[in-house]
Amino acid sequence: MIGLKSYLPKLETLTGLTREVLYERQRALVKCGALEAQPGRGPGSGVRADARSVSVFLISLLSHDTLVDASKAIDFGRLKSDVGRCDLTDKFYFKDVLEAILSNERIAEKVWAVIVQREQQSASIQFRGRHLKYATSGFATRAIVRVPKLMIEPSITATLSKNFILQVAKDIAEFSEETK
Repeated sequence: MIGLKSYLPKLETLTGLTREVLYERQRALVKCGALEAQPGRGPGSGVRADARSVSVFLISLLSHDTLVDASKAIDFGRLKSDVGRCDLTDKFYFKDVLEAILSNERIAEKVWAVIVQREQQSASIQFRGRHLKYATSGFATRAIVRVPKLMIEPSITATLSKNFILQVAKDIAEFSEETK
């Protein structure tokens, strides 16, 4: 399994952010405890580019812009399914759902979008459900108050597209094959 730092050039292409900016985000996530790094230098050290760490990294990109807010990735990862379990992955928490999607290309192929509403502290996964119908799994804190569709103040929405999700899932599958 390669390190997340080695995967940053690919994420640079996918996100449009520079490697340096992405690496500083990785460092901030390690510092706040959102990502786990193996100590040392060289192979086997640092943050692994697996479904778990990449899902946290992507949640970080979706949930905030500044490195000071790196711990928000933890809070957004803990958002709970609105209906108990996600219909796509059968998981409770947003981070676990995204991790399950990234670790299975067949599931990733069903995803249309991953969306985060920053102010509402909510997220959703849009996917192709049973009988090819469009479906959504929503995630929020239990204390959230739903905002009406017509909002007076603008909302910051961050989205990962179908192609983005599928490409990352394929990359992670490739990394896993390389270590076998």
